[in-house]
This record gives sequence, structure tokens and C-alpha cells, in this order.
Amino acid sequence: MSVSEEELAARALQRLRTASEAIILGQYDPPDPSLQRQMNSRMIDDYGVQLWTEPYVGDGGLPIVYHLKARGIYFDVKHLLNFPRAGYVVEYWVTLIGGTDWAGVAPGSIFRLVRMAGRDHPREVLHESGRFNRIIPVEGGRAVEIPTDDPRLIYEMSPTAFPSAYGGTELEGLGAERDDTGQYRIHRR
Repeated sequence: MSVSEEELAARALQRLRTASEAIILGQYDPPDPSLQRQMNSRMIDDYGVQLWTEPYVGDGGLPIVYHLKARGIYFDVKHLLNFPRAGYVVEYWVTLIGGTDWAGVAPGSIFRLVRMAGRDHPREVLHESGRFNRIIPVEGGRAVEIPTDDPRLIYEMSPTAFPSAYGGTELEGLGAERDDTGQYRIHRR
């Protein structure tokens, strides 16, 4: 029995999604880039995907970026923001999905809010969507507001490269660039 290209792409997408969820739900501290080989081996053995570059940790600890790939499809898994709450922190994660032309995957994004683990509860996904929402209600109406005027955040989320996730939002058509001095600037396309 022959497996179609569509089935192979669907299987790779599922493996990448499972691996990205494992990274997000297992995240406690910024990753140690020197452990990239061990982490890559785990990703291959446990999920059938590769961590193809060492994790990136930005200034001040954020963003944290993991680059996963399988069968020409890539997931850039990014921890971009923290929102302190009374006794815990809510994290904002964005996964950028893309691939080579032959991989058969449309570009897209997954947006997640994750509650950090505490004494009485494990890490958990509070919200997940394939579309950008600036205001995300959580915990009895207490909302998280994503800043849409932060050039570095816009740069990391790449709205112009993933337009299906931003159509009809204030980020539709926005992009950001980083210049030679490391400064970020928002632009409209």
C-alpha cells in the first residue's frame, strides 16, 4: 500500500505539532544552547523531528526560539511574552509554520497562552488559536492584551509572511525590520 504525499505531510505536521507541544509544556527555564545535540536526539527519537539549530535565547531571556523540521516542513516555536499574575505567569507562544514548495503545507501560525506550573497545577495551555487575537480572555474574564505597537514582537510574529493568521486584524499588512544597529522598525506593506 502506497502512502500519498498528502498523508506524509499530514503525519509530519502531526509529529511537529506534538513535539512543539512537548517543548511548550515542558519549558521551565531558558534552554541551554550547548545541549542542542542532546535535545535534537530526543526530538528525533521521541517525535521523528529535528531541532535543526540550537535554541535561541534573546536579551533578557525572551524571545526563546526553537527551530523544528520534518519532511520539508518547519515549525519556529517562539516564547515571546510573559504576563505576571498573582502567584503565577502566563506565557505567550507563537508557532510559525512553513515549508519548502514540495512539502505541501500552507504557511500558518498557532498562538498559545500557557500558564506556568505551580504547586497545585501542571503547565497548561489556556488558549490556542490559528488566528491572531489582540485581547484574549482567560480566567473568568481577566484578559491578556498583546501589544501591537512593539516592533520586536511584530518582527518575531511575521504577520506579512503568515497573512492567513492576521487577516482582518490590526496587524494585517504589518511587518517589521531589524537594521544593522539592532533596532526594529514597523512598516506597512
